[in-house]
This record gives sequence, C-alpha cells and structure tokens, in this order.
Amino acid sequence: MSQKTDERITQDVIEELAWDPAVTVADLTASTDHGRVVLTGTADTYGTKVEAEEAAYRVGGVKFVDNDIVVNSTALSLRADMDIAANIRSALALDYQVPDDRISVSVVNGYATLTGNVDWYYQKDAAEDDAAMILGVQGLDDEITVNQSGASATAISSGIARAFARNAELYDDDIEVTTDGGYVILSGTVATWNEFDMAEEIAWMSPGVSSVTNNIAVLFA
Repeated sequence: MSQKTDERITQDVIEELAWDPAVTVADLTASTDHGRVVLTGTADTYGTKVEAEEAAYRVGGVKFVDNDIVVNSTALSLRADMDIAANIRSALALDYQVPDDRISVSVVNGYATLTGNVDWYYQKDAAEDDAAMILGVQGLDDEITVNQSGASATAISSGIARAFARNAELYDDDIEVTTDGGYVILSGTVATWNEFDMAEEIAWMSPGVSSVTNNIAVLFA
C-alpha cells in the first residue's frame, strides 16, 4: 500500500467528517503533519467532539489525532453545573444498560466526573456515552471501575484469543494477549484503527477483565 501524503490525509479527513451526520462542527479545520492530524472548530456537545475524533481515526494514514475542537462556550454559560449534573443522572437512569444506583456524578465548570463501579465494561462505556451528549458538558473524566470476578488469568487469556480467532477481521492478525489477574495487555499488529478498537472491545467482553492496556501497533496508519 502506497503511503498517503499529508495533504491527501487532510482532504480525506475533512471529507469523512462531512460525510458523518453525527459530526456537526462549526468552522471545522484539519491539518496533518507526518500523519498526525489536528482538528479545530466548535461543537455543540462534548459527544460531538468525540464523534469527530473517531471519524478522523477511520481515515487511512492517520497516525494520531489531536482534538482541539472546543465545545460551544455560549451553551456552557447558559447552564449551571448542578443542572448539567442533574441531566446526566437522568440520562443514566433512563439507560437500561447502566446500573445508575452505583454511579456518582459531579460537575465543576462544565467538566463532568463519573465514579462508582459496574460489572461490565459496556456499562461503563454506556454511562460515558450518556454523559458526553448532555448539553453543557465541556470535558469528561470516566473514573468508573469494572469489578473483577474470580476468572483465572489463563481462562481470560485463552477466551480472548478464541474470540479473536472467531472474528472475521481479526482472525489473521498478529495479536498477543498477556494477563496478570484481571489486567490484560494487548500487543502485536493490526491493519487499521478500526481493528485496533475492535480488539480492545473484544478483550473487555471477557469475564474477569478489570483493565485493558492496548499496545497494538497499526500497520497502515
């Protein structure tokens, strides 16, 4: 595969963000230096800012994304921290995936922090997604912990490896799984950022996993 120029990467990133209906960023600009993309502009929610970064990572040749998009300061000034926190709690309560009675929310100057514990990573992820889309959230720190079950390190490692082998995109990739209790480390190589994210998501699905460190290298980034 021929290497893309920075100019081509920039153009592809702009087109990808324009193509994605979830990305509504005003005054959007993108620049690229040796595969490192910088995004600037203004988003109406923190979740939109995250969507823009994810869209940029879908583009071939992107090695890293610096997300300098800001959340609309006008919207922030119209919302008190206590109102933002109340809306986040309501969103968590309405999401069947989230055990909201085990999660605490605090907001300071528009920056939200989630704490507590859940049994599965998808519950932590769902809570973060819910909070990110609340109007007025400028930044988000997800400190929710995932409980560790009694699964052995060997069972966790072999289970993840079998899940990779079953996966239509990951079965032929060079991924190594090492475990220390519920702590998982992924290493090796994959072809795309999508496979990078997919490997981490699959690892989190294993019972007993409380932490995943993703050291996989992306070949065509």
